[in-house]
Amino acid sequence: MNKIEKITDEQLISLFQNQNIDKELKKSIIAEIDRRDLEKITSINKEIDFETKISIMFTSYFSFKKHLEKSSQLLSQGNKKAYKQYWRFFIYGILFYTIMLLIAAKYFIKH
Repeated sequence: MNKIEKITDEQLISLFQNQNIDKELKKSIIAEIDRRDLEKITSINKEIDFETKISIMFTSYFSFKKHLEKSSQLLSQGNKKAYKQYWRFFIYGILFYTIMLLIAAKYFIKH
């Protein structure tokens, strides 16, 4: 059994999309894709809309479980770009609330 036959379909597609693979390996990847009939599988690279980004930022402190479920759903759909954006805006929200907390603490400590 060839080692390339042991990898998953998603791994095979991502290897096929990699531009840094030598020609011999690329040929065996194409042969395996043809054997598995995987032409229909493509990864989704959609961005998150503006309203969703804002809602992620303002709910990042309060509904962590919802964010885990939504980001896992994006990753399972193969949308790595939206997954990375999701967590980037989640971190922006955490930073926003931390800064607001520090500003509020500074105000109340002085007075």
